[in-house]
Amino acid sequence: MTEAERLKKLMALLTIALSWSVLMGQVQVNAEPLKLKKHGRPEKSLFRCGFDTLRQIFLNSSTVTYKLREALELLRCVCNQDSTKVPEVLSCT
Repeated sequence: MTEAERLKKLMALLTIALSWSVLMGQVQVNAEPLKLKKHGRPEKSLFRCGFDTLRQIFLNSSTVTYKLREALELLRCVCNQDSTKVPEVLSCT
């Protein structure tokens, strides 16, 4: 495998991970809105909320089966949808 192929696969994997984190963050914000700081901006980004959620799922062995299944279902819905319909993905689970 050449360096270009390896880099292409790495970028694809990072893109999927970033998208999954943002989608998980959106699901978390829909369930519980983010707190706003005094200047009006949220205390965390969608990516950070989703990344923290995914990290908790993978590191906490007692919740792995149920919550991981939920997270994978969200990712599966994204893969099966047209990329122009991303907001509808959140209601597919």
